[in-house]
Amino acid sequence: TLTGQLKREGGGEEISGSRVGKVVAVTGALGYVASWLVKYLLERGYTVKASIFDPNDPKKTQNLLSLDGAKQRLKLFKADLLEEGAFDSVVEGCQGVFHTASPFYWFVTDPQAELVDPALKGTLNVLESCAKLWYMLSKTLAEEAAWKFAKEKGIDLVFIEWFGAWSSVTAIAEYKCRANFEPNKRPSAQIIRDLKHFPMQAADGLMLQM
Repeated sequence: TLTGQLKREGGGEEISGSRVGKVVAVTGALGYVASWLVKYLLERGYTVKASIFDPNDPKKTQNLLSLDGAKQRLKLFKADLLEEGAFDSVVEGCQGVFHTASPFYWFVTDPQAELVDPALKGTLNVLESCAKLWYMLSKTLAEEAAWKFAKEKGIDLVFIEWFGAWSSVTAIAEYKCRANFEPNKRPSAQIIRDLKHFPMQAADGLMLQM
């Protein structure tokens, strides 16, 4: 089971005192990538506010609630991507936000309404909630400025596109794809547990600066 995978892989790192008391949010926490983020963040001592569509469904939440540290430092919130203000309580008091929530369906009858609109509006809703916290807004604007500066000055910045199983509840694959969007090139693949090496280092850096 994925619960077993999450417990076996990554091996419980020692909690750093600098992270204790730090609060971060993870949207779409039932997703495969997001569930690993939650695991690694809990292992590192963070308190995690995780948004999911239905926190009252034990079949969907048992994987997260069984993680080490979840009982003490994991808080589940109901949040609908299309509902304005739904993420206000999720991001409140947080010093970092990992936005991973986005709908995915193999078969759709109306791609615009079922995929595009929820993804776009959901992202804007999360950003609107963050914008109500001026510090969070400053980090977003700073990142946008960094991308613009890097483009103008020819500085290399790293962009990582994660690819993995679509649901942490039904996932059987344990891989991610490091997408390469250059024409005529094939993407390379890595084991999903390597995910921790980038976001966790980034999170540590951001948290220590805050």
